[in-house]
Amino acid sequence: MRHLKILGIALGAMFALGITATSAFALPDISLLPGESFPLHLNFADNGETVSSLETTGGAKLESKSGLLLLLLVEELGSLGTFDALFLKVKEGNTECHTTGDSAGTVLLTGTFHVVLGPPAGALRVLFLVEEFEIVCGEVKVKVKGSVLSTLEAGKESEDLTQASGELKGKNGKPTLTEYYNDNGETVKAKLEANFGSGFQEADENVGEKVTLKALEGKMFVITGR
Repeated sequence: MRHLKILGIALGAMFALGITATSAFALPDISLLPGESFPLHLNFADNGETVSSLETTGGAKLESKSGLLLLLLVEELGSLGTFDALFLKVKEGNTECHTTGDSAGTVLLTGTFHVVLGPPAGALRVLFLVEEFEIVCGEVKVKVKGSVLSTLEAGKESEDLTQASGELKGKNGKPTLTEYYNDNGETVKAKLEANFGSGFQEADENVGEKVTLKALEGKMFVITGR
């Protein structure tokens, strides 16, 4: 059953990327240096000052006033991994929000991610794929789904890394980055949507600072195929 679940997640990610089951992957790979072994954990834990927001084109907005924890997990050679993002002190206006089973003000987002290439000139990106989930803000239930792109700063292709950085930006429901390439070199658009009760609208996730993810356990990695 576990293998079937993993296969289902991988196939879902492929279709979200615009990749058919018969096509070959040509995405950048995350690999470890000789002598290292998977899994690779990439972690960001701020000092409680990171501000972030989720906003729709209709003006609805959630804000995280203080705190972000982000963990990326890569279990084997490739471009695919999973992520956990924990947003703290989340509010809609003056109302605290939370995901099911979490404490007031706490929103936990989980999903898969791909390292992809995007314009201009094949720049590295991270595509976060979000299965539909619900955030409760008092009487309001906010549903979120879709995908969103961040930048990825990871040095040269031959460079051994202990960390990588990226930015996730947007404004008024419009993400800064929207386009990436699939394995056929075709342009595909990422699209994040949120429903505050009046139907899904385009949305952006904006993190107020550059996030630097550090490899745990002293492991070193490289990103190839770019």
